[in-house]
Amino acid sequence: MKRKKYIAIGIIILIVLCLLSYCFFFRKNSKFYVYQYVKQSHVGLEQFAENRLKENDNTEQKKYHGWDVSSYDTTNMVEFIVSDFGIGSSTTYKGFYYSPNDEPLGFQGTDVDWQPEGDGWKWKESEGDNFEYTEKIMDKWYWFEMHF
Repeated sequence: MKRKKYIAIGIIILIVLCLLSYCFFFRKNSKFYVYQYVKQSHVGLEQFAENRLKENDNTEQKKYHGWDVSSYDTTNMVEFIVSDFGIGSSTTYKGFYYSPNDEPLGFQGTDVDWQPEGDGWKWKESEGDNFEYTEKIMDKWYWFEMHF
């Protein structure tokens, strides 16, 4: 009887672990999901981004796949925000962006002094606690995390 009880508990634990890992890796705002989505949908994404840049209207925020999208003419960047968390000066933004020149760009198209770190690049504010990390997903597409 005890053996069946342990087997049942083991199966329940296994199911819970599988559900948690699924939720972690396949949430629409997870880094893993975004990487897979960009790699599989880059043709449509690139068409959307190029059209967004041609529209030349940065005043209107657009949506794509439920994500907020903004474009920045000065750097030809199209930025997709997949999550934002925090209040005021303690906010973290995560997302990805299109860089037609295939260069890492700063949050909202800003020019920053990138330093290589891990699989990507990091920028840290010289006098403050703001920092950003970006890494290449594939040609012209980058993942980012901006921390204020």
